Amino acid sequence: MNATKEFLFNVAIPMKTDSYSPVSHKNIIEATYEQLDKHNLIVNNEFFNIDKEGRKLIGGLDIIHPDAPHLGMRLAFRNSYDKSMSVAFAAGSVTWICSNGMVSGEIQYIRKHTGSVVQELNQKIITTINQLDEHFQKMIRHSQQLHNIEMTKEQYGELIGK
Repeated sequence: MNATKEFLFNVAIPMKTDSYSPVSHKNIIEATYEQLDKHNLIVNNEFFNIDKEGRKLIGGLDIIHPDAPHLGMRLAFRNSYDKSMSVAFAAGSVTWICSNGMVSGEIQYIRKHTGSVVQELNQKIITTINQLDEHFQKMIRHSQQLHNIEMTKEQYGELIGK
């Protein structure tokens, strides 16, 4: 089931116990948006898939760089309030989290809801988006270099044929 940020932000967060430290859906989303804003990265699309009560979340943000809107990356995350899955955050050019909880991406963070998970996750969000910004800069340079290579139609055909 799809959800809005507003709905997610209003789902009741369970209490912290000696063995369980909840991570709010709101924390993941707001910390991510805050870091994207600091790097001037633009959210082109967002999605939030939840169970009926909103206690399980699998979401993602498709992002673009203002200097290269034709290049994109994805940040994906999962979280639960019922201890059914650990919190996870993944990022890269080919990134997803399956409905069965499998995490795939160039950068991954998976952590049980214990101890200082919130602080560790927030730090991982910061370092991940720093890395994505660097990766975007590298992709932009490579894209510009490729655009400067002149080729004939025959050369294009030969490359595609190989």
